[in-house]
Amino acid sequence: MNQLQLILFVFYFFSLFLGGMSIYSFINRSHIRLNRALCIGESLLLGSILVIGELFSLSFFGLYKNPYLWGMVCLNYVVIFNKNSRKLIKDIFISRQGFDVPSVGFIILILILIFRNLYFLIDVDSLSTYLFTQRLWVEHASSFVGQATHDMRIFVPQFDAVPYSLGISVFGQETLFPHLINLSWRIISALLVFGYTKYRLNSYYALAASAFIVFNDHFFYSGANQWVVVNAAVIALIFAAVYNFWEAKSKNSTTHLVLALIFTSQLLANKYYLIFTFIILFVFGLIIQYKPLNKIKEILKDKNYIFPLGLAFSLMILWYLKNYIVTGDFVYPLLSGRLGVFDWTLEQQGVLAQLIGSMKPLKLIKYISFLFIWPGVIPAKYVLVCIFSLPLVFLKYIYKKEFVKEEISELCFWVGASILILCGLCFAAWQDPRAYRFPIGVFSFTSVLFLRFSIKTMLNIKKEIIPVIIIIVLSFQGCGIIYKSGVIDRRPTIRENIDVALNKIHMDYIIEKHHSEIPDILDIISENKDKIDSSAWFTELNTSAFLLPDRPRISLFCTTTTTVKWDSYAREDLIIDDLREKGIEWVMMFKDKVLVFVPIKQAAEDIVKFDRFPKKTMFDYGFPEELTLIY
Repeated sequence: MNQLQLILFVFYFFSLFLGGMSIYSFINRSHIRLNRALCIGESLLLGSILVIGELFSLSFFGLYKNPYLWGMVCLNYVVIFNKNSRKLIKDIFISRQGFDVPSVGFIILILILIFRNLYFLIDVDSLSTYLFTQRLWVEHASSFVGQATHDMRIFVPQFDAVPYSLGISVFGQETLFPHLINLSWRIISALLVFGYTKYRLNSYYALAASAFIVFNDHFFYSGANQWVVVNAAVIALIFAAVYNFWEAKSKNSTTHLVLALIFTSQLLANKYYLIFTFIILFVFGLIIQYKPLNKIKEILKDKNYIFPLGLAFSLMILWYLKNYIVTGDFVYPLLSGRLGVFDWTLEQQGVLAQLIGSMKPLKLIKYISFLFIWPGVIPAKYVLVCIFSLPLVFLKYIYKKEFVKEEISELCFWVGASILILCGLCFAAWQDPRAYRFPIGVFSFTSVLFLRFSIKTMLNIKKEIIPVIIIIVLSFQGCGIIYKSGVIDRRPTIRENIDVALNKIHMDYIIEKHHSEIPDILDIISENKDKIDSSAWFTELNTSAFLLPDRPRISLFCTTTTTVKWDSYAREDLIIDDLREKGIEWVMMFKDKVLVFVPIKQAAEDIVKFDRFPKKTMFDYGFPEELTLIY
């Protein structure tokens, strides 16, 4: 079973490359390839956009199931029948570009990353919703599902999670394939960081930059532990967009600008709170261009540019069209109070916005250094040092009447991009430390660029070997993460990784270890078959939605539903009326760690205790009080 999932994953991954390569060749008529790693990484990222768009489009026609899902994956293999495509594949994989020591080191790094992630995706946190969403789509063969009683997060864009459906449609609730999908985004991110740094600097700095990104807890063990699940698709998209904007400027290249806009477009297919990052990157990337209006006109006149760019934006818009068809709100639940969708009120919409919390510009300025340090992203700390050091850089050049314009402008661009992306995240929702991994690719390259510049130029050290050694040592400081297992986050052991590869560990092992409550819950449900159709889950049932039957959920915040209306939380009789209106007579709750079916009259006594007006934001990691209080 595990080997079959691994084989199908490789089949899927190569499909991404083939699909992306065809788009890359269509856009890039001059056949500019900066290097092999970057070409493969960009092809995989473009192919992901294409394949996910194809799969998502199937859901609009009620075809979101096998064999159609895997049929779409197979469709990309027709590229092999094209002679020019086969030549391009040969050029990429069997080219004269040799493998130097750092490149071999990078391959070993990726193999270690893959091996340590040979473990089932642990169904927790928001990931439970995304796994559940894909199960729901597969069960209904469509994405047009969901109602007021569903966790609001099933309606938000989930670009990176769509390929989970390929595994769910074949293997049911086995989560190895979804975890390999999660891993694939991190492999693409690392490829892009390595490839671009190698192109701009050299292979040794590329290895250091990739080590900066890989040796990070949220990145290295994402999904193969109890809590940490990072959307690495966003990491890849942000980094690819930023360096393509720079290459478009420095080379006056329309091709790079088109690629940057394509990658930027898909940010809004991932998460709502990337809206400010999207706007900032879009504006920043365009205004730095030489005669941007001329480039836009050139794009609009060229079918090789406008067609893939239009396709990318169209696929992104499908997420919002789907929402509108199902809920009546393009950005559910952001405007649902104003539109009255699913019984939302303006007051509820406002309280939720306060609970999630955005950071105002003045507070951002006050806490900017704290935000570079707090999440534990090592390269972000070097970026902060770079920010503080820039005045000294300019003073040095003013004093010596020297100015290496190209180096300084490039460094300023990457520092500016780092700051602006961080601002974009904070203007939407800043309290989740995972979000600070989204620009980790940008932080990593900026750190290497700055450290090299500081050592060579500021300290007047001419020999390249010295900064290379220093930067590699700094980047590999976190390599001990490779051996970490267990502890608080329940990381897998090396023995467990081996057992997955040998087909000795399956989902039943994961359930027993991480979700031991599931068998008991399913047994109790089986004993109460007469009640299940008129029951609902209580919000405090903090376990896997993916592994349990789909029933209405009663929740006020975080996993918000309007099974109980906003104003009804004030009185028990109103709560009972709302539940009966939706055919609910029983609420499934934990009492003394045992699942029980509670009559709604009794359950209303607990539900009415929900506080509709919280005093603090959703997360608090010991922040200064002014950042977490809701006034």
